[in-house]
Amino acid sequence: MGTQSVGENRVCIISLTEVFDEPRVRRQAYTFDKLGWAVTLVGLRGRSELPENWRFIELNPQRAFEAVRKPYHLPLCRLFPQVAENNYWKQPANGYISEALTSLECNLVIAHDYFTAPIAARAAQKCGASFVVDCHEYARGQYHQTNWKDALIWRYFERPYIDALQRRYLRKADAVSTVCDGIAGLLQEDYRLVERPVVVRSIPLYQKLPFRPCGETINVLYHGLVVPTRGMENAIISVQDWRPEFHLTIRGTGNEEYFSFLKRLAQDCGVGERVHFVPPVPFTEMIGRAAEADVGYVVLENFSPQRTFTLPNKFFEYIMAGLALLCSDLPELSRVAHEHDIGVLVKTTDPSDIADRVNSLTRKTIDEQKVRSLEAARKLCWEFESERMLEAYLGKDEKSSGRRGEGGTG
Repeated sequence: MGTQSVGENRVCIISLTEVFDEPRVRRQAYTFDKLGWAVTLVGLRGRSELPENWRFIELNPQRAFEAVRKPYHLPLCRLFPQVAENNYWKQPANGYISEALTSLECNLVIAHDYFTAPIAARAAQKCGASFVVDCHEYARGQYHQTNWKDALIWRYFERPYIDALQRRYLRKADAVSTVCDGIAGLLQEDYRLVERPVVVRSIPLYQKLPFRPCGETINVLYHGLVVPTRGMENAIISVQDWRPEFHLTIRGTGNEEYFSFLKRLAQDCGVGERVHFVPPVPFTEMIGRAAEADVGYVVLENFSPQRTFTLPNKFFEYIMAGLALLCSDLPELSRVAHEHDIGVLVKTTDPSDIADRVNSLTRKTIDEQKVRSLEAARKLCWEFESERMLEAYLGKDEKSSGRRGEGGTG
């Protein structure tokens, strides 16, 4: 746990994730640290290490995600937002996290997503700070309901609760940011925000990496969470029809039972020797290890507004690693891919469509796209993207000095 000097600017970043390994959280902390601010992270521990001068308030995972039965009056959130507020603070987990911040002193509190916004607002009010909400997702349209029962529960119970909290806290925040233009537009329209949320894409810090031409084996890489909604089943099935020089590598974290299912699927499809499952690597090694591959895989089913406008960390990590891209033909992904001419688009998630697009690639076209990715990475880097964040969070006249002033609206 780091120390803080009296009188210096302080930022507190709250995220219910393993913050040691959460790229967006770490980049925000890095930027404020470079400005000379004292940094406090609130969240769960991860695999990577944190700089010694960053303070870390570790949450107990069991307490942070303590389950609570939500009252059946949640549909009233649609008419009475205070019902959502009351319910939020009845959940033991939220009270526990808020209590962990009792002694917090800071100038700025950053809430990651709506479910930490009330905690951040309360902490900011106590210490006379400003607070902002950074929305990773389009929460009211994030999930895919697989049956009518789940859809009804979501529509009448969950979504009114999310809407009520976001309506209150996105309007109350000193600034709102999000990961792409499509979600920014939806948030402004849904909650009638006076100012459009600032787009701060999830782009990594610049790393200068050498060009590595394709070898005898062409490696297609997926890295990230390995869960059913990421489309790994169709990727594996499609490998049957890939040209023999193409292999698929899946690197990430997930449920062991699901990994076992994917491995059996690869064997059943006769591609067990061409589909490789490798363990995750620390945050600081992710891009360097990705650079060992040739093509970055981001093919996702479009089942919700959130997925329509997806623009994930891995997409830009592949670019920084100097890979060609194989990605879904979705608005945000295709815009960047077309602008820099760094990949091919897949219209659907059908295995045959995926295989057709993989087989359209040659070593020559992949190498050309890899070179263009390395060129694009000079601009698609956090050093430029963080300027938008600082301007939104600190103001145009204050970002250069790194000072927010004496508190905010809370």
